[in-house]
Amino acid sequence: MPFSLAERRRTGASEGIDEILYSGFYPRIHDRKLEPRQALGDYF
Repeated sequence: MPFSLAERRRTGASEGIDEILYSGFYPRIHDRKLEPRQALGDYF
């Protein structure tokens, strides 16, 4: 399941709207420090 906004904050992720939209809410992107475009492209 994707992170909630509160869970995203606990990861230390940026709270800027551009960063939220770019990196999304998927834990794998944050815990493995993946490049969001590649990770989301692989997801789809």
